[in-house]
Amino acid sequence: MTGGVRTVTLLLLASLASCVTACSGAGEAAMGSSDEELVLAQRCERDFGAPLRAKVSKARAALERSPTRFGAEVRGELDAGRVKVLPFCAMTSDHFEHFRKDVDLSAFGATPDEQRRRLRAGETRGMRSVHTQVYGYQWDDHVYIASNMSQELTLETLGHETRHVLRRAHERNFNDQRVTCVEELEAARAEVLIHKDTLTATEERALLDRVHDLYELDKLASGSCGY
Repeated sequence: MTGGVRTVTLLLLASLASCVTACSGAGEAAMGSSDEELVLAQRCERDFGAPLRAKVSKARAALERSPTRFGAEVRGELDAGRVKVLPFCAMTSDHFEHFRKDVDLSAFGATPDEQRRRLRAGETRGMRSVHTQVYGYQWDDHVYIASNMSQELTLETLGHETRHVLRRAHERNFNDQRVTCVEELEAARAEVLIHKDTLTATEERALLDRVHDLYELDKLASGSCGY
């Protein structure tokens, strides 16, 4: 087992354990008993954490073989623990508060407490909805990734979300379409740069058009991140 994968493994287990601790005691009335939280954490690990870890392990092995500069950078961030990869069901309570503003969680229930509890439980209908809407989500140095993707898409999503971590994208004002364009274009480039070191002008324009369409940047000039 390589250093990077071991780091991700330990971080996942530590995150699950810390959530169990945090959700017990004073927060017991809101989130249930500590025993129940342990069951939720174990289910999250079994159904989503372990499958994701296996794919991250394979992605880490691919990065080890990758000759690209960005591939080496992503590998270094994973090895150093500066990028923490987790399934959505292991999301921290603080990150959930941001996540629920960006993603439709109605499949988990009507209230934030209900949504968080069912997300923690990894309930099938809600998780299917989340995985359909987003491949990955970044906040601070945490990267939450869908566990049901192909190996190649897992690798590219790692590249995408790692670029967000490196640029501290969570501190940007995504209400400004220009910011969204710049940040998501950088992350889209990362999906390609994890495979090769340079993009052609045609590839650059295709990525920009994709970002415009995907994020509905209707206020920006065509072929630009400006008005």
